[in-house]
Amino acid sequence: MTRSRSKRPRRGDRMARSRLHCIKITFEDVKAFFDYSPDEGRLVWKARSSSLSRARIGAVAGTINGNYRTIRVNGVGLYEHRLVWMWHHGEWPHGEIDHINGDGFDNRIANLRLVDRFENAQNVKDLSTNKLGLRGVCYIPSRRKYRATIRANGKCTTLGHFETAEEARSAYLLARAILHPTHQPRAARGVSPCL
Repeated sequence: MTRSRSKRPRRGDRMARSRLHCIKITFEDVKAFFDYSPDEGRLVWKARSSSLSRARIGAVAGTINGNYRTIRVNGVGLYEHRLVWMWHHGEWPHGEIDHINGDGFDNRIANLRLVDRFENAQNVKDLSTNKLGLRGVCYIPSRRKYRATIRANGKCTTLGHFETAEEARSAYLLARAILHPTHQPRAARGVSPCL
């Protein structure tokens, strides 16, 4: 006789359930708990979410958590930009919220857009390990040339090898304009690349 093992939910199932738990806040709750400051893009406490809440009425809601602001509602930490989206659109965002100017604390509704993960990845800052400071360009010492690459549809494509970094950067920008037309480099949008 074999012993039956208790069926524990797989890790992915548990994570999916915990995400669903976060979405139990309703549009009516968001409107009841918060006022929205359009100039600053901040949510301000209008009412406490529970009797145990330490929220001060009239104070800016949430705390800084990495590159974003989080707000605890009914014991669950939620990103402020997702609550701002719900406050304006009446539903929990299905997908990722992109901060157009790259500033995770700028939650003005004009700076937020709903995108998929692929689109959102196009709007990340350059890595600090990027020695050239040019996205999509690296130096290949064995060839003594600069390689331009771009990622699209889950695949990394080499655009070619060039004599100068500027030529490789031009090839990258041309491919980016074709493959990712909704995302321009920050400098082209008038946003400082140092953000």
